[in-house]
Formats: sequence, C-alpha cells, structure tokens
Amino acid sequence: MPDIILHDVPEHIIALHTQQAMQEGVDLESHLLEVLQATIEKQDRQGLLQEIIAVQADMKQKYGLLPDSTPFIRGVWDE
Repeated sequence: MPDIILHDVPEHIIALHTQQAMQEGVDLESHLLEVLQATIEKQDRQGLLQEIIAVQADMKQKYGLLPDSTPFIRGVWDE
C-alpha cells in the first residue's frame, strides 16, 4: 500500500485525531485511514442518493403522482 506524507498539518488537527484514535483504541494511522474510507463511502452514498432522486423525478414526470398503494397491499380497497 502506498504511503502518504502530509506537510504543514495544523497542530490542533493532529491533536484532535490523536485523541479520537486513542478513544477508539487504535493508532493514528489506522484512525486516519478509517476517516478517509468513511469520506469515500459518504460520497458514494450521496451520489447514489442523487441518482435515486433523479429517477424519482423522472418517474413523477412520466407517470405523475401515483396513488398510495397501502390499501391495495393490505387488501382493503373499494370494490
């Protein structure tokens, strides 16, 4: 795995992440790797959410606002 070297990181940032790493019971490197992974996962979720919203908008434009299907699912609909 490649190494990453960061220069000129403010002391308060290092202190904050060091404290968080200690609370998690891991070393600073493991903690920072977890932070980076979580950031990527969050971006992936946000991208997926945007895709879902776009599909919903397309469906609404194409089919209009559909009625609530709950009564149909429960088997309680007007005959």
